[in-house]
Amino acid sequence: MDELRRHLERRRTILRSLFDPSPVLESLLAHGTAMETPTQPWTEAERRLSALIARLVRFRPAQCYANAQQAVLLASQLGSVPARHTIEYWEGFAYLPVPAPFAHGWCVLNGRVWDLSMEHLGHNIGIGYLGMRIPSSYIKEAMIDRRTYAPLLHQWLRRLNGVDHAPVEPTGRGLSPLRARGGLAGAPSRV
Repeated sequence: MDELRRHLERRRTILRSLFDPSPVLESLLAHGTAMETPTQPWTEAERRLSALIARLVRFRPAQCYANAQQAVLLASQLGSVPARHTIEYWEGFAYLPVPAPFAHGWCVLNGRVWDLSMEHLGHNIGIGYLGMRIPSSYIKEAMIDRRTYAPLLHQWLRRLNGVDHAPVEPTGRGLSPLRARGGLAGAPSRV
């Protein structure tokens, strides 16, 4: 995990020497949460839930944002099931023992990383993550506005900083203004 943070700090130093660094990278390094793939086995209930959601999500290779966002939205629809589990959407960087960290989206199930994209590829051991949680309510709002799954962290940070009135999408359509929601807080999907 330290290697991921060191690599991102080096990237920031290089970006600063060329131009202003990315606000996403700055925010992640200042406020992001570091985590790793779980080493303890999932409980039977967690295995059943993750298997159910994985079967219902239309998994797409190389579509980590869509895979994780669909899982969280599906979990929020399963809300009539007794609320024993929490599934959250996170976005930031992941790090495998490869040359560089990469932008990524994943889920956190009951406080532990659950990465459908890496799990599907069989690479769910020894992955480091640095990211921020994005509430499922924001995913729903972005889906209504965009009608597609896409990275959300940049827009979410703009919202938190009160700059969500400017267009941030390639289509030029900005997200509608929202009342303050209390920082990074937001209700995770409970199923």
